[in-house]
Amino acid sequence: MEKRSKKFVYFISFVIMFLIGLTLLLNIIFGAKLGNFGNILNKIIAILSYIVVCVNAFFFVRTKRSGIYLTFYIIAILLILVCVIIPFVI
Repeated sequence: MEKRSKKFVYFISFVIMFLIGLTLLLNIIFGAKLGNFGNILNKIIAILSYIVVCVNAFFFVRTKRSGIYLTFYIIAILLILVCVIIPFVI
């Protein structure tokens, strides 16, 4: 992975980690008062976390010579899309 893209992925990972912590703190402080907004915020943060993990995993898979890693990566991406992201959007 190039140095510039690696720094960008690390920065985005840090921002998402911060947002996850902030969301958890808001849920503790406000609890049920957030209601539906809190649930939507949690789902968005979870989806962003999946995206960051997938990008990091891609850079790992790209360095491997075996096609089995790429096959498992594609299967995992499809499962995440079908089970997490598409039901949230619909």
